[in-house]
Amino acid sequence: MHKRPPAPVEVKIEEQAEFVEWWRENIRGKGKRSNNADPGYFVEQAETLTGITQQQVSKWSKRLADRGAYRERLYGAAWRAAQIFGARRRIRMSGKMFRQACHDLRHWRP
Repeated sequence: MHKRPPAPVEVKIEEQAEFVEWWRENIRGKGKRSNNADPGYFVEQAETLTGITQQQVSKWSKRLADRGAYRERLYGAAWRAAQIFGARRRIRMSGKMFRQACHDLRHWRP
């Protein structure tokens, strides 16, 4: 039996948790002394290298403190996106059905 791959939301949560942990271990703010064995990075350097701001890392850290609530929030966003996609698809199909109905009415003979 094949094992299901993890849901994208679960992957996202795990990746963010790993990144936050890396940030905590390797990034230091201004005025913090470096460890000569592993000097780490300053916040500005890390933001430039990763493209992720300290503010974003802080948001992830706060949200990850309650993974259950964060998971629900992310699944909610995914569900809303799916509903929007589904609604657009239904509207397109409704338009096709409307055109077909109009065609049928024009060609209807009693």
